[in-house]
Amino acid sequence: MATVYEVECASAGVKAKIRIDDVIFPPTSDSWSGVGGARVWGNPNSGNVQWYDDFLFLNAGGATAGHQLFGFGKATKAGDQGDGLKYATGGSFPDGDFRWHCLSVS
Repeated sequence: MATVYEVECASAGVKAKIRIDDVIFPPTSDSWSGVGGARVWGNPNSGNVQWYDDFLFLNAGGATAGHQLFGFGKATKAGDQGDGLKYATGGSFPDGDFRWHCLSVS
């Protein structure tokens, strides 16, 4: 069983969606993946998730490669929004700052 978040991110007129799976067991198997499009987030277009008190880290391979969703947590609900940062280079989504908006939680 898992909680699934669908999040839309926007930067410089470019929009992209992310699916985040918060898996109950085993707890270390939480993951994310880009939705639609080819490698929008770069290579890889998916990875593990690390939950922190004030942000969510989407690992894209390596110690620092990935993306952050500030203010995103397990209590996030549809309609919530905040800022993000794309660290990993590559893909059609711009590197740097972006805005996120939670579309759905199921």
